[in-house]
Amino acid sequence: MGEVVEVTLHRRREKSQRLLVAAFVTPTVLLLVLVITYPIAYSFYVSLHNTKYLQIESFAGFSQYRAIFSDTLFWLNVWVTIKYVIGSLMGAIPIGLLLAIILNTGLPGSGFFRTICALPWVISQTVAALLWLWLLDPSFGPINYTIAILGGLPVNFTASEDTALLVLIAVNVWMSYPLAMILLSAGLQTIPLEVLEAARIDGANFRTTFVKIKLPFLRQTLASTSIILTLYYFTMVTLVLILTGGGPVNSTDILSLRVFNETFQNWRIGYAAALGVIIFFMNAIFSLAYIRLSRVQRTT
Repeated sequence: MGEVVEVTLHRRREKSQRLLVAAFVTPTVLLLVLVITYPIAYSFYVSLHNTKYLQIESFAGFSQYRAIFSDTLFWLNVWVTIKYVIGSLMGAIPIGLLLAIILNTGLPGSGFFRTICALPWVISQTVAALLWLWLLDPSFGPINYTIAILGGLPVNFTASEDTALLVLIAVNVWMSYPLAMILLSAGLQTIPLEVLEAARIDGANFRTTFVKIKLPFLRQTLASTSIILTLYYFTMVTLVLILTGGGPVNSTDILSLRVFNETFQNWRIGYAAALGVIIFFMNAIFSLAYIRLSRVQRTT
């Protein structure tokens, strides 16, 4: 009899604990649904309708998507966006990782230098774009002034198809490497000190320690950092709008800027909503690819 009572009390405690957990979790879930799921669903709804300015009119089915996929400019936007995202990742993550390793060595003044290295992240995209426009100005910018001193000719970096995207990627790397540095620095601090100490006692050099110990521990952090930065790059508008405006000749016209222009210049709300849905699925594909790659590397 006593065992039955004990089991009943145990089940009641488990039930009350589940109810308590549900009470705490439910508001968060509802908030996520409201903030994330609803805008995505509403964007998809708008993309299936014809629009006139901000008014949703007749049902159009998938005609917006057919128009997008038959538009040659869209495919140029996709190609430019992919180059922009991959180029930025290839710059920001290695720089962030290098600085994270240096700053986690415990050198004197590392806290001060960590603050200095993180400053570009706290600067707004508007300020960063205006700063680099001044630095790169062909008439009175410091960079072209230095080129002139060295005997070269002024270069209008943002007005050339050959350099505009490279400049945009470089500025984006300068702005976003601090986030990679902070995340990877946190990942480095989770590596057990006993493992590093054992490697040091065994005579492992810096390269061996990094490749055999630190890098495997950082795989999940690297994947998470890549996903966060990818989502960030796919939705950037202000930096591109001010620095290059999508030009010259659409060479820096990424998808997020195209959505902005279709919405606030052409007032093609349904078309822009369809582009936004496509960007969402591209983000999802990239994120799943990172997660898949991370799992494959972890099992090998």
